[in-house]
Amino acid sequence: MNLINPCSEDVRLVDLRLKVYNCGRHQALTKDNVKITIEGGVSYRVINPIISHYVLGINLTRALV
Repeated sequence: MNLINPCSEDVRLVDLRLKVYNCGRHQALTKDNVKITIEGGVSYRVINPIISHYVLGINLTRALV
Protein backbone atom coordinates (compact mmCIF):
# COMPACT_ATOMS: atom_id res chain seq x y z
CA MET A 1 0.00 0.00 0.00
CA ASN A 2 1.34 3.46 -0.94
CA LEU A 3 0.93 6.13 1.68
CA ILE A 4 1.29 9.83 0.91
CA ASN A 5 2.15 12.17 3.72
CA PRO A 6 0.08 15.34 3.05
CA CYS A 7 2.52 17.53 4.98
CA SER A 8 5.64 16.73 2.96
CA GLU A 9 4.46 15.19 -0.33
CA ASP A 10 2.20 16.47 -3.06
CA VAL A 11 1.05 15.35 -6.48
CA ARG A 12 2.08 17.44 -9.52
CA LEU A 13 0.82 16.93 -13.04
CA VAL A 14 3.42 17.33 -15.80
CA ASP A 15 2.33 17.48 -19.43
CA LEU A 16 4.43 15.02 -21.46
CA ARG A 17 3.16 16.14 -24.89
CA LEU A 18 5.29 17.96 -27.46
CA LYS A 19 5.02 21.75 -27.00
CA VAL A 20 5.85 24.40 -29.62
CA TYR A 21 6.42 28.10 -28.88
CA ASN A 22 6.77 30.90 -31.40
CA CYS A 23 9.92 33.02 -31.00
CA GLY A 24 8.59 35.90 -33.05
CA ARG A 25 9.97 37.76 -36.05
CA HIS A 26 13.41 39.33 -36.11
CA GLN A 27 15.19 41.35 -38.78
CA ALA A 28 18.71 40.39 -39.81
CA LEU A 29 21.29 41.40 -42.39
CA THR A 30 22.91 38.90 -44.75
CA LYS A 31 26.54 39.03 -45.93
CA ASP A 32 25.54 41.09 -48.95
CA ASN A 33 23.58 43.65 -46.81
CA VAL A 34 20.09 42.45 -47.62
CA LYS A 35 17.47 42.80 -44.87
CA ILE A 36 15.55 39.61 -44.19
CA THR A 37 12.91 38.69 -41.63
CA ILE A 38 13.47 35.51 -39.64
CA GLU A 39 10.70 33.72 -37.78
CA GLY A 40 11.59 30.84 -35.50
CA GLY A 41 10.06 28.38 -33.11
CA VAL A 42 11.13 26.27 -30.16
CA SER A 43 9.78 22.79 -29.50
CA TYR A 44 10.36 20.60 -26.48
CA ARG A 45 9.05 17.43 -24.89
CA VAL A 46 9.42 16.35 -21.27
CA ILE A 47 11.03 12.92 -21.11
CA ASN A 48 11.69 12.66 -17.37
CA PRO A 49 9.03 14.52 -15.32
CA ILE A 50 10.91 14.14 -12.03
CA ILE A 51 14.02 15.93 -13.31
CA SER A 52 11.95 18.58 -15.07
CA HIS A 53 10.08 19.30 -11.84
CA TYR A 54 13.08 19.55 -9.54
CA VAL A 55 15.56 21.21 -11.94
CA LEU A 56 13.32 23.59 -13.92
CA GLY A 57 10.50 24.00 -11.43
CA ILE A 58 6.79 23.94 -12.05
CA ASN A 59 6.62 26.64 -14.74
CA LEU A 60 8.40 25.09 -17.73
CA THR A 61 7.21 27.80 -20.12
CA ARG A 62 9.00 30.48 -18.09
CA ALA A 63 12.24 28.46 -18.30
CA LEU A 64 12.18 28.84 -22.09
CA VAL A 65 11.74 32.61 -22.11
